[in-house]
Amino acid sequence: MMDMPLPLTRDLVLIGGGHAHALVLRMWAMQPVAGTRVTLINPGPTAPYSGMLPGHIAGHYTREALDIDLVKLARFAGARLILGEANRVDPVAKTVTLAGRGEIGYDVASIDVGIHTEMPGLPGFAEPRSTSASTPKCPAFPASPRMPWGPSRLTPTPGGGAIF
Repeated sequence: MMDMPLPLTRDLVLIGGGHAHALVLRMWAMQPVAGTRVTLINPGPTAPYSGMLPGHIAGHYTREALDIDLVKLARFAGARLILGEANRVDPVAKTVTLAGRGEIGYDVASIDVGIHTEMPGLPGFAEPRSTSASTPKCPAFPASPRMPWGPSRLTPTPGGGAIF
């Protein structure tokens, strides 16, 4: 006798393809929860893995090597992938609004946008930040074949990698 799959009665929505959500999808593929549909929303088909950023800066990895293939990962996990930008989460109505595409309902939602490569365009990025004596100072690095972009100062940022 063939086992009938449970109907989809719960929606888990993952907003952003950061590495925490990549791990959720990987684990989901190995142990899915019956009756739950998983949706990953991300602007593009790949997302950079922030854990490899120091190795990229040191020249160990190419920029392309940092990318997580979200299409392949979503397929592996049996999740649907929506390429788009989530621009509003309504926790009362339990909906996520996608730019130009309407709303998606959820029972549980998680936000993990990962690292962002367009930091200079973000409001407040170029504004001075207060620092204290306890803030670590990073040296300027000279240009080298492994860092051809030239001298750079790294600034530690809470909740993220390094902004340079």
